[in-house]
Amino acid sequence: MDFIYIGDIVNTHGLKGEIRILSDFSHKEEIFKPEFLLYIEEKPYKIKTYRKHKNYDMVTLEGRNTIDDVLPFKGKAAYINRKDIDSTIFLESDYIGMEVYSDKGNRGTISSILKGVTYNYLEVHFKEKKYYIPIIDAFIAKVIKEENQVWIHEIEGLVDED
Repeated sequence: MDFIYIGDIVNTHGLKGEIRILSDFSHKEEIFKPEFLLYIEEKPYKIKTYRKHKNYDMVTLEGRNTIDDVLPFKGKAAYINRKDIDSTIFLESDYIGMEVYSDKGNRGTISSILKGVTYNYLEVHFKEKKYYIPIIDAFIAKVIKEENQVWIHEIEGLVDED
């Protein structure tokens, strides 16, 4: 399975088996809905209910109706299976492995995504070095998923070629 991290289960809420998920996942409307599968420690659990509360995504799971049923999930990570969401949705994790291009040609391969305070970054490996591109429109010109390419607006000093 192709698991995608969506957030951490930071606590329980109330006595009826509700869990608090802290998530910055960009397509919550696609996953936080009844019947959708969340994976906790690689085991699938169907979402029964969802609501937003402050900064948290509040979820109950089918068959988990008491605080004792969900207490073992506290501190665990929640995942989804990539195959469970629409394939046309582009996720940040889809960047990994793509080739980066600018008007100067091939600028390397994306190896990972780094979480930042304001925005996230693409980690790109190029000629035994690595550099970081903020995932914002000012730097990302276009993404051609079918060709596995990310085109960037390259500014002076972004890529160290020495």
